Amino acid sequence: MVAVSVTLRKRRANASRGLSRFAPHVYLSVYLATVQGGCGTPTLPSSLGAGPGVMDDNDVDSPLAAGESTRRTFLAQVIAACAAFLTALLGIPAIVAAIGPALKRERAEWLSLGSLSSFEVGVPKAVNVTVAERDGWIETTSVKGVWVVRQSDDSFVIYNGRCTHLGCAYSWQVDQKQFACPCHAGVFGIDGNVLAGPPPRPLDTLLWRIENGELQTQVQDYRLGIAPKVPV
Repeated sequence: MVAVSVTLRKRRANASRGLSRFAPHVYLSVYLATVQGGCGTPTLPSSLGAGPGVMDDNDVDSPLAAGESTRRTFLAQVIAACAAFLTALLGIPAIVAAIGPALKRERAEWLSLGSLSSFEVGVPKAVNVTVAERDGWIETTSVKGVWVVRQSDDSFVIYNGRCTHLGCAYSWQVDQKQFACPCHAGVFGIDGNVLAGPPPRPLDTLLWRIENGELQTQVQDYRLGIAPKVPV
């Protein structure tokens, strides 16, 4: 009887160990059957746990998951910054090409006033020239007058044809040997200095040069009604 009892106990212990070995497979079979049958939201028995390779709710807040999220965010920001930089770099030439002409202003060009033989020493002569002005995309032409005074064979003085008071055109008075402005009785000597009237400064002189036997000048206007000679 003792031997039989010991044998039965061993068999029961072995059966228990075998059942516990196959218990996970039994639970998994029950879980799959529940999912396929559509019986509500399936839940695993708490005794099984998440098991290897299965992420539970606690893994979402783990340092590993947080680090992965931070790295992805950093890479996305770097890519966005590089894209913005390349876009700006490629767009700068196009912007410059579009607005460059609007910001560019042509320098004054040299204009011919005639051959040297057409000017007598000590006799002022009025000359009209056609000036092309370019300001950005806008180009205009205008006729402007200058006065040429030949001082010697190779020395000239060229005056802007505007009175320095309000810009009226003046003329040479042969009898008085002076320049006179009809607007406000401004008077200038042959040297350009103010002799009478309201003009605040002498006549504006212009650059000149001799090129291939011709007298040339650069026409430049200056601000009116002030003593300093300020280009406009």
